[in-house]
Amino acid sequence: MAEYDGVIHAPPWLVKKWNELRGMYGIPDIPLRIGRSLHGAHTDLNDVEVGVDLMVNTIPENWHGFSTTDLKKLCGISTAFILAHEIGHNNIHPGRGYNTWGDILAEIDVENRAKARWMNVISDIVVNFNIVNGTNIVNGTPDERKQLADQMRIGLQTEHFLRHCGNIDSHKKLLTAGKVKNNLYVGPSGAGSYPAHEVGKPNTPSKNTPLWVTYQGHGRGEQVYPSIAYSVKKNLAASYRKVSCVKTTGTLRKGTTYGVENVKAYDGRVSPNVQEWEPIKQYKIGGSWHSARYLVPLCPDCGEAAGSIWDNWWLWKTREQEARARAGGSWMFLGTQLFVFEWAGMYATQASGFNGKTGRKAATDFITNISDDMDAAMRNE
Repeated sequence: MAEYDGVIHAPPWLVKKWNELRGMYGIPDIPLRIGRSLHGAHTDLNDVEVGVDLMVNTIPENWHGFSTTDLKKLCGISTAFILAHEIGHNNIHPGRGYNTWGDILAEIDVENRAKARWMNVISDIVVNFNIVNGTNIVNGTPDERKQLADQMRIGLQTEHFLRHCGNIDSHKKLLTAGKVKNNLYVGPSGAGSYPAHEVGKPNTPSKNTPLWVTYQGHGRGEQVYPSIAYSVKKNLAASYRKVSCVKTTGTLRKGTTYGVENVKAYDGRVSPNVQEWEPIKQYKIGGSWHSARYLVPLCPDCGEAAGSIWDNWWLWKTREQEARARAGGSWMFLGTQLFVFEWAGMYATQASGFNGKTGRKAATDFITNISDDMDAAMRNE
């Protein structure tokens, strides 16, 4: 896929947020581009590129199930965090003091074939910890700095647990059948038409059509839904609390759909005392608690699997899925550790803490409590 100028092809909100971020972080000269990237985004220390999936995440019409207040607060903030993360590689770790990634890779004391992967994970942990605590913000008033740090914290949390449904064909059929709200871009010729289009074809985009417009709405771009924890806490419709069993375990049967009654965090808290965006150990189904690792969240509209980034890493995998994961080598294990240490840092530095503790004790308790599931995830058991 071609690379696109972010100023032209990204939604106005994203362009505005990008300008705010690079100003607050003190790197005003770094441009934004839209394209296909590993992990959705990357930087070469000269510019920042984000994938279409992250751009689409900033379109409010593609979000469903959120209150008006939460939509305004949350829409796009996970993408803003990703942008801040990439900026962080420029001014936190490794920083622009290194001419190339190769310079710092030489300092990682592991096998040569594993250096890049270890470097990626170590750098991500360092960068994300500093971003959610606002240590690399260099401009703005104290209130503005705190507000941005708080936004980045919720940005990382929602990035992990927002549900995304990319079943484009299924949603197109639902839209055609009138079973979902028409949320296509409204152009000069009505819903579904484009502001710039092929001559005589208002519903066919041209090369001048802003890229983001072509991904707005059911059947055109990913649709975004709240986490199961959010859906339980906000008492959303039953369709928002549906999960499907991926492996027969206990009384649950593979391929069967279940309704979630409650959620439990890794320190034993249950809703409504569970945050909308944090790691969930178990779902309550039929009056009993079951490991969330064997239950994939479903799309509230089309009913197909629509897990979060956390689910992609922590869910039990079929042989085919495991083979694909292991084909990437140590990523399967390093990525799991990345999540654990990110959340250890999160719990350690937020007022709510973990298991009644804050600081290093909260972090240690979280790592201890999730260790069995981390081991099971790595072994795919």
